[in-house]
Amino acid sequence: MTDRNENDALNDLAARAGILPAYHDFSGDEHFTTPETRDALLAAMGLPNTHKEAIELLAAWDGLAATRTLPTDMVLEADVPHRLEPTGGDRSWEIEFENGEVITGTGEDGINLPPLPYGYHRLWRGHEQTLLIVAPSRAPSVEDRVGTSRIWGATTSLYGMTSARNGGIGDYEDLAQTAEAMASLGADFLGVNPVHALGAHSSNISPYSPSHRGLFNTRHIAVDHAPEFQNSDAAKRLWHDAGDALKALRKAEYVDYRGADIIAMRALRACFDTFEETGEQTGRRDAFDAFRYAGGAGLETFAVFESLTQAYGPDPAIWPSELRAPDTDEVRMFADAYAREVRFYIYLQWLADGQLGSAHGRAKAAGMGLGLYADLAVGVRADGAEPWARPDAFSVGASLGVPPDQFNAQGQSWGLVPINPHTLREMAYRPMIETMRQTMRHAGLLRIDHAIGLMRCFWIPATGEPGAYVRYPMAEILAIIRIEATRSGCVVVGEDLGVVPEGLRDTLSVNRLYGCAVMQFEREHDSAFRHPHNYRGDTLASFGTHDTPTLPGYWLGCDIEKRIELGQFSEDDASHARQERADARTRLLWMLKDTHVLPDGIDPTTPPEEFSVPLRVAMHAALAETKAEMVAVQLDDALGSPLQPNFPGTVDTYPNWRIKTPYRVEKIAIQKPFVEIAAVMQNAGRGIDAQQRRKQA
Repeated sequence: MTDRNENDALNDLAARAGILPAYHDFSGDEHFTTPETRDALLAAMGLPNTHKEAIELLAAWDGLAATRTLPTDMVLEADVPHRLEPTGGDRSWEIEFENGEVITGTGEDGINLPPLPYGYHRLWRGHEQTLLIVAPSRAPSVEDRVGTSRIWGATTSLYGMTSARNGGIGDYEDLAQTAEAMASLGADFLGVNPVHALGAHSSNISPYSPSHRGLFNTRHIAVDHAPEFQNSDAAKRLWHDAGDALKALRKAEYVDYRGADIIAMRALRACFDTFEETGEQTGRRDAFDAFRYAGGAGLETFAVFESLTQAYGPDPAIWPSELRAPDTDEVRMFADAYAREVRFYIYLQWLADGQLGSAHGRAKAAGMGLGLYADLAVGVRADGAEPWARPDAFSVGASLGVPPDQFNAQGQSWGLVPINPHTLREMAYRPMIETMRQTMRHAGLLRIDHAIGLMRCFWIPATGEPGAYVRYPMAEILAIIRIEATRSGCVVVGEDLGVVPEGLRDTLSVNRLYGCAVMQFEREHDSAFRHPHNYRGDTLASFGTHDTPTLPGYWLGCDIEKRIELGQFSEDDASHARQERADARTRLLWMLKDTHVLPDGIDPTTPPEEFSVPLRVAMHAALAETKAEMVAVQLDDALGSPLQPNFPGTVDTYPNWRIKTPYRVEKIAIQKPFVEIAAVMQNAGRGIDAQQRRKQA
């Protein structure tokens, strides 16, 4: 190896670390990874980026590999026998199952394993161990879980839910009531934005920029439904005294997170005081202790982080240096000194976990086949609790993003820190396993944001160099998903939009992960909208996403006018976009006509300017007719809101993640457009009547 030139050694190291040498963007242009980008990403992974050190590390890796008889980890199919053929080594072997049981055996020229249950097991041969990721051949299907392969459900924003009783922001009680209402109309799932922990003292409001993906967002706790609330005179008084402020928050055009947080936190601290005083007598202390024990070190460390943000601010980068890592003596002394504060943040997680679990249970009890539809964000913020708690698992010298695609011609940097694939293997995939398990706990359907990241992620160096793709251990990650989905009984959807590598969709399908079909993008080569009967079957179909115009907004061109207002479009851009949208409206109407759902009196050659309720229902009737096994009805589409939840490329110039649902939770299920849309879903043979489902349950 000593005769290699500098780039040979560094390129070899980069290749083995998963850094791809080139990629093609949405336009088909090829981009090569520059040496500067390569070196910056190697440094972000904690790997050397100099010639001498690269040669030494490669030699060490090769030397270690030469001593092994089997790989460090292997993916095996569950419930079938396997034969392994190690290169020498001890003839006797031992498997320690994840439940602690042990089996042993001996092989003269190989290892003949009996059928193994799914899970994460350890194979020992002498001093050598191999992680066995033993997975079912596929994740659960819709038919496996519901008994039919054609269902529908609703999606909306949790933060935007409005009700007569909440604290100005949608909460878990609103979620439960909305799920029950949707179930009464025949929906089999209700999806919301991610509910990962955002950080109690962070100003961040984007559900896709969490602090920790393994814990829940306590901002959505229904304060008045906390068990201690009714027994806390102080909490009830604080809530009552804030009555006028709460009414103002509920009536406000947009969600006021800070205003809602101040009132909620005061009442929740009063509830916690009551818990501390009465927990022993009520028996709640035992339940709390059990939750704390089950949460383990991860929950404890998170609560310490939240307490530190209360004392020193939300960004660990400005904390005293001795507090910037979780395992220092100073952090342990802080945790001891502020033990009550640590308990408070665990208490909040306990409430959030219980209320979210209750919402899922109520959805199922009301007749939903799948219940809640959870959303897994692609990453976490660099200043969040998860990177602080597990610094070795993340590459803080880079940000996740995407190269130019149909969503953003300039590409995007999301400000999310990537998981380090190099150390992920060393950690036996625990961060990935725990995140999947926690996110699926209270859900029957899971959407994985940016599913391309299961294969590769686009890393943008913090040094300002161009980005490049980094390969991930896809076979192992998919096996983990299959295991956790089977354990929880969860159907999984991979958001496969944007620039999709060749073969990815086929791989997802083989693993029984559903894809996405977004009608706005489902176009043929001649730009005609794809006929519903030509949609892929193993998908979840919808008109749009949280990053695209709503159905009314698309028809009216609200997104185009907003881009002009924001300076994102020149006059020429706007003129071209308006012409394209006018053509799209005509093509949509022809698609409705071909599907035999075009409302009477509408001529495709002269699209109406108004987006009427009959036209709104007809668009959903076309979705209902697709071959897609699942159809998601976005409440904003059904209820006529022209405002999309998030406008890519904006931060403060658009009310991202603050737009409220047009109707209160108590009234959504009786809105005529939604009732009619539910009827067309049922008429298209989607789902089983909710009353029948309740009888079956």
